[in-house]
Amino acid sequence: MAKLSQVLSIDPLTQITFRGDFREEVSVELSLKNTTNRRLCFKVKTNYPHRYFVSPNGGVIEPSQQQIVTIMLQPTEIIEEEFKLHKFLVQAIYAPDAQINGLETLWKETKQDNIMATKIRCAFEQIQAVTEEMPRYRGSNEVEMTGTTTEVRPDVGLKSTKDRRIESESSSTALLFAVLLVLIGVILFGYLSIK
Repeated sequence: MAKLSQVLSIDPLTQITFRGDFREEVSVELSLKNTTNRRLCFKVKTNYPHRYFVSPNGGVIEPSQQQIVTIMLQPTEIIEEEFKLHKFLVQAIYAPDAQINGLETLWKETKQDNIMATKIRCAFEQIQAVTEEMPRYRGSNEVEMTGTTTEVRPDVGLKSTKDRRIESESSSTALLFAVLLVLIGVILFGYLSIK
Protein backbone atom coordinates (compact mmCIF):
# COMPACT_ATOMS: atom_id res chain seq x y z
CA MET A 1 0.00 0.00 0.00
CA ALA A 2 1.37 3.45 -0.96
CA LYS A 3 1.86 6.19 1.61
CA LEU A 4 -0.92 8.74 1.94
CA SER A 5 -0.59 12.20 0.38
CA GLN A 6 -0.15 15.07 2.84
CA VAL A 7 -3.49 16.74 3.66
CA LEU A 8 -1.96 19.46 5.83
CA SER A 9 -1.45 22.76 4.07
CA ILE A 10 2.11 23.71 5.11
CA ASP A 11 3.62 27.17 4.72
CA PRO A 12 6.45 27.39 3.85
CA LEU A 13 6.20 24.08 2.03
CA THR A 14 9.70 23.23 0.78
CA GLN A 15 12.20 25.46 2.60
CA ILE A 16 12.44 27.25 5.93
CA THR A 17 14.79 30.25 5.85
CA PHE A 18 16.43 31.42 9.06
CA ARG A 19 17.55 35.07 8.82
CA GLY A 20 19.50 36.80 11.53
CA ASP A 21 22.61 37.05 13.62
CA PHE A 22 23.09 33.40 14.57
CA ARG A 23 24.97 34.33 17.73
CA GLU A 24 21.44 34.96 19.04
CA GLU A 25 18.29 32.83 18.87
CA VAL A 26 16.58 33.09 15.47
CA SER A 27 12.92 32.08 15.03
CA VAL A 28 10.71 31.23 12.07
CA GLU A 29 7.06 30.26 11.94
CA LEU A 30 5.61 27.26 10.19
CA SER A 31 1.88 27.33 9.44
CA LEU A 32 -0.03 24.03 9.44
CA LYS A 33 -3.65 24.08 8.26
CA ASN A 34 -6.02 21.14 8.41
CA THR A 35 -7.72 21.12 4.99
CA THR A 36 -10.00 18.18 5.83
CA ASN A 37 -13.25 17.68 7.72
CA ARG A 38 -11.51 15.30 10.17
CA ARG A 39 -9.22 15.96 13.11
CA LEU A 40 -5.50 15.52 12.43
CA CYS A 41 -2.59 14.77 14.72
CA PHE A 42 0.70 16.35 13.71
CA LYS A 43 4.33 16.04 14.69
CA VAL A 44 7.35 18.20 13.67
CA LYS A 45 10.79 16.54 13.78
CA THR A 46 14.31 17.56 12.79
CA ASN A 47 17.47 15.63 12.07
CA TYR A 48 19.43 18.04 14.35
CA PRO A 49 17.29 18.26 17.52
CA HIS A 50 20.10 19.76 19.64
CA ARG A 51 20.14 22.86 17.36
CA TYR A 52 16.41 23.67 17.49
CA PHE A 53 13.53 24.21 19.87
CA VAL A 54 10.11 23.55 18.28
CA SER A 55 6.89 24.72 19.93
CA PRO A 56 4.50 23.00 19.76
CA ASN A 57 6.23 19.98 18.28
CA GLY A 58 3.01 17.99 18.10
CA GLY A 59 -0.69 18.12 18.77
CA VAL A 60 -4.16 17.94 17.27
CA ILE A 61 -5.58 20.30 14.64
CA GLU A 62 -9.36 20.47 14.34
CA PRO A 63 -11.01 20.49 10.87
CA SER A 64 -10.33 23.70 8.87
CA GLN A 65 -8.18 25.08 11.71
CA GLN A 66 -4.61 26.29 11.64
CA GLN A 67 -1.67 25.75 13.99
CA ILE A 68 1.38 28.03 14.03
CA VAL A 69 4.58 26.21 14.97
CA THR A 70 7.56 28.30 16.12
CA ILE A 71 10.98 26.90 15.26
CA MET A 72 13.89 28.48 17.12
CA LEU A 73 17.48 27.99 16.02
CA GLN A 74 19.57 28.09 19.18
CA PRO A 75 22.54 30.53 19.26
CA THR A 76 25.35 28.93 17.33
CA GLU A 77 28.27 29.40 15.04
CA ILE A 78 27.35 28.40 11.51
CA ILE A 79 29.14 25.27 10.34
CA GLU A 80 28.40 25.42 6.64
CA GLU A 81 28.86 21.73 5.83
CA GLU A 82 26.61 20.66 8.72
CA PHE A 83 23.90 23.24 8.06
CA LYS A 84 23.47 22.07 4.46
CA LEU A 85 22.08 18.84 5.93
CA HIS A 86 19.43 20.37 8.25
CA LYS A 87 15.86 19.32 7.51
CA PHE A 88 12.46 19.17 9.16
CA LEU A 89 9.83 16.49 8.79
CA VAL A 90 6.15 17.34 9.25
CA GLN A 91 4.04 14.24 9.87
CA ALA A 92 0.27 13.96 10.11
CA ILE A 93 -2.23 11.19 10.80
CA TYR A 94 -6.00 11.14 11.04
CA ALA A 95 -7.03 11.34 14.67
CA PRO A 96 -9.43 8.71 15.99
CA ASP A 97 -13.01 9.80 16.64
CA ALA A 98 -12.67 8.68 20.26
CA GLN A 99 -10.84 10.55 23.02
CA ILE A 100 -7.05 10.57 22.53
CA ASN A 101 -5.39 9.32 25.71
CA GLY A 102 -1.78 9.72 24.62
CA LEU A 103 -0.35 11.07 21.39
CA GLU A 104 2.92 9.14 21.73
CA THR A 105 1.03 5.86 22.06
CA LEU A 106 -1.15 6.77 19.08
CA TRP A 107 1.94 7.51 16.95
CA LYS A 108 3.63 4.25 17.98
CA GLU A 109 0.53 2.22 17.11
CA THR A 110 0.06 3.89 13.69
CA LYS A 111 1.29 1.95 10.66
CA GLN A 112 3.90 3.75 8.53
CA ASP A 113 1.58 3.59 5.50
CA ASN A 114 -0.95 5.73 7.39
CA ILE A 115 1.51 8.55 8.14
CA MET A 116 1.53 11.55 5.83
CA ALA A 117 4.99 13.15 5.71
CA THR A 118 6.55 16.25 4.18
CA LYS A 119 10.29 17.05 4.25
CA ILE A 120 11.34 20.70 4.47
CA ARG A 121 14.91 21.91 3.81
CA CYS A 122 16.60 24.66 5.82
CA ALA A 123 18.39 27.73 4.47
CA PHE A 124 20.39 30.28 6.45
CA GLU A 125 20.95 33.98 5.76
CA GLN A 126 23.43 35.57 8.13
CA ILE A 127 22.57 39.16 9.06
CA GLN A 128 24.85 41.06 11.38
CA ALA A 129 23.60 43.90 13.55
CA VAL A 130 26.23 46.62 13.77
CA THR A 131 25.97 49.14 16.60
CA GLU A 132 28.08 52.28 16.47
CA GLU A 133 28.28 55.21 18.86
CA MET A 134 27.41 58.54 17.26
CA PRO A 135 29.05 61.78 18.50
CA ARG A 136 26.86 64.76 19.31
CA TYR A 137 28.44 68.18 19.05
CA ARG A 138 27.31 70.64 21.72
CA GLY A 139 29.50 73.61 21.00
CA SER A 140 32.50 74.66 18.98
CA ASN A 141 34.89 72.58 21.05
CA GLU A 142 32.79 70.14 23.09
CA VAL A 143 32.05 66.61 21.94
CA GLU A 144 29.77 64.26 23.86
CA MET A 145 29.19 60.61 22.95
CA THR A 146 25.50 59.77 23.15
CA GLY A 147 23.09 57.29 21.66
CA THR A 148 23.69 54.50 19.22
CA THR A 149 22.55 53.61 15.76
CA THR A 150 21.91 50.08 14.68
CA GLU A 151 22.05 49.08 11.09
CA VAL A 152 21.40 45.59 9.77
CA ARG A 153 23.66 44.41 6.99
CA PRO A 154 23.82 41.11 5.17
CA ASP A 155 27.01 39.32 6.08
CA VAL A 156 29.82 39.94 3.65
CA GLY A 157 32.44 38.20 5.73
CA LEU A 158 32.08 38.58 9.47
CA LYS A 159 34.95 40.13 11.35
CA SER A 160 36.37 38.32 14.29
CA THR A 161 35.77 39.63 17.81
CA LYS A 162 39.45 40.60 17.99
CA ASP A 163 39.17 42.69 14.76
CA ARG A 164 36.07 44.47 16.09
CA ARG A 165 37.83 45.15 19.43
CA ILE A 166 40.89 46.60 17.62
CA GLU A 167 38.64 48.83 15.46
CA SER A 168 36.76 49.97 18.56
CA GLU A 169 40.01 50.74 20.40
CA SER A 170 41.34 52.62 17.35
CA SER A 171 38.23 54.80 17.08
CA SER A 172 38.28 55.44 20.85
CA THR A 173 41.95 56.44 20.64
CA ALA A 174 41.25 58.77 17.70
CA LEU A 175 38.37 60.40 19.59
CA LEU A 176 40.51 60.83 22.71
CA PHE A 177 43.27 62.38 20.58
CA ALA A 178 40.79 64.83 18.99
CA VAL A 179 39.42 65.88 22.38
CA LEU A 180 42.98 66.33 23.68
CA LEU A 181 43.84 68.58 20.70
CA VAL A 182 40.72 70.68 21.33
CA LEU A 183 41.68 71.08 25.01
CA ILE A 184 45.24 72.10 24.11
CA GLY A 185 43.82 74.64 21.65
CA VAL A 186 41.49 76.09 24.30
CA ILE A 187 44.37 76.35 26.82
CA LEU A 188 46.69 78.01 24.26
CA PHE A 189 43.94 80.40 23.14
CA GLY A 190 43.26 81.36 26.76
CA TYR A 191 47.00 81.78 27.48
CA LEU A 192 47.58 83.94 24.39
CA SER A 193 44.51 86.12 25.05
CA ILE A 194 45.76 86.85 28.59
CA LYS A 195 49.09 88.24 27.26
